[in-house]
Amino acid sequence: MSGRSELEKLFQEDRERLKAVAQRILRNDADAEDAVQDAFASALRNIDGFRGDARLSTWLHRIVANAALMRLRSRRRRHESPIEPGREECLADEGRAVDEELAQRQLGARMMRVARDLDPASLDLLTSRYFRDEPLRAIAKRQRITPAAAKTRVHRARLSLRKLMESLPLPTEPELEPSG
Repeated sequence: MSGRSELEKLFQEDRERLKAVAQRILRNDADAEDAVQDAFASALRNIDGFRGDARLSTWLHRIVANAALMRLRSRRRRHESPIEPGREECLADEGRAVDEELAQRQLGARMMRVARDLDPASLDLLTSRYFRDEPLRAIAKRQRITPAAAKTRVHRARLSLRKLMESLPLPTEPELEPSG
């Protein structure tokens, strides 16, 4: 199966999960849908640059998250100049909330950067648990282990991710762009 057709199939299968990723960032259904569409178009344009260091679904989730972040930044720029008199305080609060959201997203971008260096089993566990919000019981059943063992493996994968993140310099804005 070609990379393009595999991507299209994955997009159709994971569309709701991808939209949920964008929805968590944007907190707006219409913007989330637009971000998913932007991400899919970007992924199609850059499919030839997919190196295969991570699973295609992980790559696509990262592109969706980055597309949502771009929309979030754009939304923030639009809110910087108040239209209505007296809204400055409200918009300042909104700006602080956006700054906090961006800080969280930068952390997520750093995680995605180091995720390439994780072993495939750890990456699969973390993706299942935190991107797909799979319960530990479902992960345990799929891997034919006990829920306690799944919890331990997820914990160890998080420790590995943390160790890798501690070795990275602080992120810069270009890291948040979709990679191709």
